[in-house]
Amino acid sequence: MVQTILRRMLLAEVLLNVVLVCLLIGIDASWLKIVGVVALLALLWRLYLTTVSHVLAWLPSRGQTVRARDWGGATKALCREFIARQICFGWSQAFPHLALGREPCGGPDGVPILLVHGHFSNRGLWVKFRQRIAAVGIGPVYTISLTPYFGDLDEFAAQLAARIETICAETGATQVTLIGHSMGGLVCRRYLTMHSGSRIAKLVTLGTPHHGSYYSRWLLGKNAKQMRIGSDWLDSLARAEAPTQRPPTLCLYSLFDEIISPPESGILVGARNVPITAVGHFGLVFSEVAASEVIRFLTEFDGRSTHGSSRAEVARLRR
Repeated sequence: MVQTILRRMLLAEVLLNVVLVCLLIGIDASWLKIVGVVALLALLWRLYLTTVSHVLAWLPSRGQTVRARDWGGATKALCREFIARQICFGWSQAFPHLALGREPCGGPDGVPILLVHGHFSNRGLWVKFRQRIAAVGIGPVYTISLTPYFGDLDEFAAQLAARIETICAETGATQVTLIGHSMGGLVCRRYLTMHSGSRIAKLVTLGTPHHGSYYSRWLLGKNAKQMRIGSDWLDSLARAEAPTQRPPTLCLYSLFDEIISPPESGILVGARNVPITAVGHFGLVFSEVAASEVIRFLTEFDGRSTHGSSRAEVARLRR
């Protein structure tokens, strides 16, 4: 569903540009001017879509924590978020099969890794993160697209359970590692309360609103209501899980996250919580530093080593 919406938005933009070009030709504008106007409007539109959420995140609002005015970090986060969103919403999530290619990728013999996307996303979100994980030879790496867009988080957890069983049957593995971005991290946690945690070797969350987000009130769908601060769903999730029974867990979060508000909502009691500097919400899955932390967790937490041919790549990512 998400890819259909994004494709239609891209098609609408193309049609509007065609109309604009025809109008400019009608007033005898030069081709240099036509290209310049179209490119400028496209850039301004994309900057608007990225900067609005960042500006709102830094304005003092009810339910938000006061953020330190680190303008250098905020500028870097904005620039990285701009690039991440162009890739996510202009390419990889609109055409996930083309962007990701074959599945699974990565090493064939390790614990399978399943990447779980967040709100208004699909498996194409992971295009760069998946590439970095696969490059060091861990895996195999799988993805999932949760449907429908406005669905219930409990229904998403059921879809996740089915996908896990399919992967285990396909690979012969008894466990998988779950990596969830944003809402995807909550889906993973719900799965753990609904099913035996014996299937899960490790859990990683990136920018997940473990305690809700102020901005969820502006989103549509049942899952958005479930992610609101103080929601009954989040309360029931917290009551249902026992942190001591959770698998080894890594939570990455950014204080510059413009979607998760307050950004400290990305911290989970009982987990290894690691802040990532100067990246935004979608920038987390494109961050080389974030990928490095995940690789470190997957390859060192339980003493496992990477394949020999991949050690140089691991070292490079960690610098």
